[in-house]
Amino acid sequence: MVFILLFAIGHCIPIVIAGSSTAMVKSLLANNSWQQSGRVFKRLAGTLIALLGVYFIVQPFFSA
Repeated sequence: MVFILLFAIGHCIPIVIAGSSTAMVKSLLANNSWQQSGRVFKRLAGTLIALLGVYFIVQPFFSA
């Protein structure tokens, strides 16, 4: 019973936190500096994913 209770608490806490912080997230998304940071992050993440894709495509041709 204790493990079931801990499992339920562990799954519900993130949902409660996400639901109660909706207003804060809205205000952060409206902030211009956060939008600029988001664009930079998206570009860096896209570049990283593209480089990993090239690595995984090229790697079998050069492995011994």
